[in-house]
Amino acid sequence: MRILRQIAGEFANFAGEPTPHPTSVALPALVEEVLSPYRAGQGLRVEVDWRMPADLPAVRIDRTLVGRALTNLIENAWQAMPQRGAFAVSAHAEATTVSVTFEDTGVGMDPAALSRAFEPYFSTKTAGSGLGLANAKRNIELCGGSIAIASTVGQGTTVTVTLPRAAAGAAATA
Repeated sequence: MRILRQIAGEFANFAGEPTPHPTSVALPALVEEVLSPYRAGQGLRVEVDWRMPADLPAVRIDRTLVGRALTNLIENAWQAMPQRGAFAVSAHAEATTVSVTFEDTGVGMDPAALSRAFEPYFSTKTAGSGLGLANAKRNIELCGGSIAIASTVGQGTTVTVTLPRAAAGAAATA
């Protein structure tokens, strides 16, 4: 039943064109909020390497849209590591952007799958709708950001999300 609700939600999210409501957001807090249920639910199956600086500048995004995108990315990473694995989260700031990188040691994707990764309804898995990465890309881009993916079969996948920095001095919400 859970998978049916998830699929229905993904179709609904993809069908609608949300209007972003950007605010200043502390990215480490948002990533931790999205990641913590996975960490708690998986015990020691996936080792998490947290490399996000505490003093990372805030980003100007729609917290809900980016939170959904990050959920899709983390869900994909966890599903790509069915037995055991490692998941690294890192971030760095540039003059006008902040990038967060997610690296997993999962099954990876071949070049053909990688070239179609963001296409709606494309999936390398037997379960799911094939809308997770398409939704993630759309939500990130609606917030003025970008997303890039690199993968090697048998070695894992790296996803980098780049988001616009908030104005200096803007109070960030957690």
